[in-house]
Amino acid sequence: MKLPEYARKPLFIGASFVFLALVLRLAVMLVTSGAAYDFTSYHLQAQSVFEQRNVYLFTDRYPYPPVWIWLVSLAQWAANVTSLPFAWFVKTPGIVGDCLIVALLWRRVGERAALFYACNPVSLLITAGHGQFDGLVMALVVAAWVIATGKQQRACYWAALALGGAIALKGYPLLFLPPL
Repeated sequence: MKLPEYARKPLFIGASFVFLALVLRLAVMLVTSGAAYDFTSYHLQAQSVFEQRNVYLFTDRYPYPPVWIWLVSLAQWAANVTSLPFAWFVKTPGIVGDCLIVALLWRRVGERAALFYACNPVSLLITAGHGQFDGLVMALVVAAWVIATGKQQRACYWAALALGGAIALKGYPLLFLPPL
């Protein structure tokens, strides 16, 4: 019985790329404060939840579907409870998403693609520096692609769920619906 390509690759190589991505992103996260306008917006969004107000009426700084506001509110709550910086909690979903992208690229495309994305300065700045959550959104899109192109039974359902999760966070992953 022949093993699939990803099963033949040593797992420690993929894990080392994910670890590299995480270390680089944590280093950037620790030395940056994030985009001031965005973080002020995130605070306003969380405040609307804590005050039980409609975010779309409370501020004009929420251009996303409703799901992200719960993550921002959870980040604000965690920052209040732990006294750790709010920016760390807001940046975490994007950083986790970037690391997931590295793992998925390693599994599906190969080592070069995973290493390239792990060290990609654009994703480093966007997720770990500015504090955008596009890493999480794109991780769900890449997961949908990996699942949809796999040979698993009922893969289309799992791929649809992953893509739906991405669309629930931001609108632009809807553009990936036709090709997937």
